Amino acid sequence: MLLALGWMLWATMHSFLISQVWLAGVKHSWPGFYPWYRLSYNIFALLTLGLLLYYKQMLTGPVLLTWPIGLAPLRWAGLIYVFWLAWAGAKVYDLGLVGGVKQVRLRPELPEDTHSDPLYTHGILQRVRHPWYSAGLVLLWTRTATFDWGELVTSIILTLYLLIGAWWEEKKLVAVYGPAYQEYQKIVPMFWPRVISRS
Repeated sequence: MLLALGWMLWATMHSFLISQVWLAGVKHSWPGFYPWYRLSYNIFALLTLGLLLYYKQMLTGPVLLTWPIGLAPLRWAGLIYVFWLAWAGAKVYDLGLVGGVKQVRLRPELPEDTHSDPLYTHGILQRVRHPWYSAGLVLLWTRTATFDWGELVTSIILTLYLLIGAWWEEKKLVAVYGPAYQEYQKIVPMFWPRVISRS
């Protein structure tokens, strides 16, 4: 139960601390700290994530779910898929901006709004709108062959978190890019890559 509450609290805080309302408040109240915010946010998120993962590893219990031996190749294919999407996403996203290093290096000229750039639809984004969300969803269910209570709770809660997060991200992108993003939604799948890309 404590692990489940921890994951729910982590997911809630992770989303709230990067919301536009909170960011606007930070920018208004602490303008000098604002360029450092994204980097600090990422460090905090990773540290708290590490603590929850460490706590999960300390828990022991009976196995509740397992990948059958015959489906082991499917699981390994899923892990290859995860690494492919992670790599392909890293090629199209501005990692300096996502990580927060770019904001610090170029302060105060660079805005925090990561959607101020034109709508990018190149690379893997020609095949899937959210490659990292897709990779995360598959990783949650292929990272281990056996699921005890702690592993299962972790996968269920973080799956819901990624699905809700992607839904909110879609609403934000439609608000920013309007008809251009709505047309993009019609052409490119949200999670599962199209075999043949369409411009």
